[in-house]
Amino acid sequence: FPDRNREAFFFSFKGELSKQTVELLLEQKNLLRGKIAGDFQLHLPLARGKAAFSGELEAQNLRWVLDEKTDRFVDIKELSLTGVGKDLKVRQLACALNDKESLAVKGLVSQVDDGFVLKLDLASPALSQKNLLDLQETLKHLRDKGGKPASSGTFRQTPPWWNITGTVAFTVDEFTAGHAPGKSAVDSSLVWQPLAGEIMIHPQGGLSALISNGRLCCLGTTGQWFSTPELGKSHFAVSNACPTLPRFETVLPCLGYPQDII
Repeated sequence: FPDRNREAFFFSFKGELSKQTVELLLEQKNLLRGKIAGDFQLHLPLARGKAAFSGELEAQNLRWVLDEKTDRFVDIKELSLTGVGKDLKVRQLACALNDKESLAVKGLVSQVDDGFVLKLDLASPALSQKNLLDLQETLKHLRDKGGKPASSGTFRQTPPWWNITGTVAFTVDEFTAGHAPGKSAVDSSLVWQPLAGEIMIHPQGGLSALISNGRLCCLGTTGQWFSTPELGKSHFAVSNACPTLPRFETVLPCLGYPQDII
């Protein structure tokens, strides 16, 4: 709960909560199923200051509504957190985005002077660019709620703990990145099997990604991508990723460009 005098946000939880209990306590019915249990405390200053975590929090089989209008939700199969001082240890976060796509995250979230630094590892059997962008947009929408006008007409200051930087190392067995340039999603999809690297979250929300291993249609792809020119210039290298040399008549159709002349 917010403490207006101390300008901080405190959260203290001890016991077990189910869907039925949450609906009695909260106006918005975001929790559709599952349970939360533990003994956990969180202190987040609304101005610059030291955040503090303590205790443990666990959850299983949660279904949380992200957007009621589009009927979007995320299934949290397992969540296990441990707070120690300025560090929040993510021992396990296993989520399912739909019947095919899921991810598992482990690592550390640490408080610094102007926000939080992530050092996480992400593994997934299958992910798509579309679902990742939808999730990013939902998180941005939640963050921007902090800047909406209060009842007095003044704007709330966005809390410093929304300033997030750090790294996320990822390994995805199958990554679907939309469709080939100039093609519709019906025509083709670009599928990397696998895709591995590290995402860097820069201040003010900038992103970059270092691709260390990516296989697309017998082509090995490595390089670096930047979300804005100010962060850097994107560059990629392509090499052979098959036992034999890739041929145009096999690679081009795989990339979404059927060939009838060889």
